[in-house]
Amino acid sequence: MSQHEPPNSSIVTSIVYSSVKQWVIILTLIFGGCCSNALALEYTASYNPHAGSLITFTQFLLVAIVGLRHRLYLAPFQPRDWDSLIDEIARALLRERKSRTGGEHTKVGIQSQNEEQGQRFNRDVAERIRTLSPVTVIRASESAFTRDGGTLDQEALVSGLLHPLAPNGTQKYVTRVYDRDTGPRVLPTATRKSILLFDGQSLESARLAPYWDLFIFLDSGSETPSGESKITRNSPTDSRPRIVVGQASGEKPRIEWKNVEVPMPLFVQLFRLRFRPLKIPLSRWIVQVVLFLVTSLLNNAAFKYRIPMVSGLKLE
Repeated sequence: MSQHEPPNSSIVTSIVYSSVKQWVIILTLIFGGCCSNALALEYTASYNPHAGSLITFTQFLLVAIVGLRHRLYLAPFQPRDWDSLIDEIARALLRERKSRTGGEHTKVGIQSQNEEQGQRFNRDVAERIRTLSPVTVIRASESAFTRDGGTLDQEALVSGLLHPLAPNGTQKYVTRVYDRDTGPRVLPTATRKSILLFDGQSLESARLAPYWDLFIFLDSGSETPSGESKITRNSPTDSRPRIVVGQASGEKPRIEWKNVEVPMPLFVQLFRLRFRPLKIPLSRWIVQVVLFLVTSLLNNAAFKYRIPMVSGLKLE
């Protein structure tokens, strides 16, 4: 047991030393800043006693600008209905396609909570893309790569569709594996910069995640028996560009963009500014504002009535 005491002692010592060092730096900055501020204000008051109002106004303005910078955010566009949602997603996929260099394809995984919802979304987005631009859209579903037991054959999906569409792939792909009677006799060849739309219910695995250039999660708003959302937490696709569609089956779907740039003109941004929700209770926030106002007013009074801010300080 005694052999383990020195490491524990050294760990405690290092933690204490680190904490003391941080607190010394923090206190030095606080008191140094306060003292330098008081000296500067006292020096200003000695030459211009009427500068109190201007300094107080400047303090209010500076705090307001800095505070608004952290309190405001740009609210993304939210669709009005299903058709508006499909149009917004289609335009986002076309922007993603345009940003890709060379002739690389854009492979999009659509994770849905039921097969019918995913296939409908896949079909409608593909039709909208073809309406907006003469782009080749390759559609496929998890059911076409599913064994009789009901499990997705990930290796068949990778070898038959995802890997061939990679930059170094053969570009000859299949969209169906376990029902070849309905498939083409000759494998089709993907044209440059095609868009692959693949829908399913188990696409967030570590095996498939590297192949998706963009991932769409359709959240119908239902929850698990434990009361949690069905959206996978800490999934391998979290680092990829990701679009979460909330209330996908409802009348007013909502879009959440993650790692996806949504262009917005400056004029439009002015109308999309919103206040962030308060992280502290409203009463506590009001107390902070009142204290700041009182401090600023006292500061102004000190200038007006020439009250020394530093006791015993005389400036030549």
